Amino acid sequence: MLFRSVKAFVADILSLPYRLPRTRVMIPVLANEFIEGGSSAEKIKTSLDRRVQEFAIKSLQSQIRQLKTQNVNDAAALVLETKTGRVVAYVGNIGAGFASAAQVDGVKMRRQAGSTIKPFVYATAFERKILEPNSLIEDSPAEIGLPGGKVYHPKNYDFIFRGL
Repeated sequence: MLFRSVKAFVADILSLPYRLPRTRVMIPVLANEFIEGGSSAEKIKTSLDRRVQEFAIKSLQSQIRQLKTQNVNDAAALVLETKTGRVVAYVGNIGAGFASAAQVDGVKMRRQAGSTIKPFVYATAFERKILEPNSLIEDSPAEIGLPGGKVYHPKNYDFIFRGL
């Protein structure tokens, strides 16, 4: 009698759909490069620091959750050790379920720097006395001539110009 109930239990379990647990991938975009690069080694030595990598991923995911309402969907980070220049974290994107383009390597992607360079531009302008902290900057439509007679019309992210 007991044998039949165990047998029925096993039959029930085996009839259910199953999923193998997926191993956690800390560097999915970078891992693809190792595979595509022809490496068949099971272990690959890198300078990545697991704690910094996890912190970078969690931090970016948290930021994206906070910025979702502002139409921010993707993020990437490259963290270097200042003394050696070693790469200690490489987050090409924030992963499936978060990123709108989970297979895109945002670290290597060529794109506009946008507002990320503004602090450096302003700091340089202050150092060279081009601007002072109380300077007004005009935000208005502009036309920039390019080679071949083309004209570039820069726009703000929200397409609104704010004047002075």
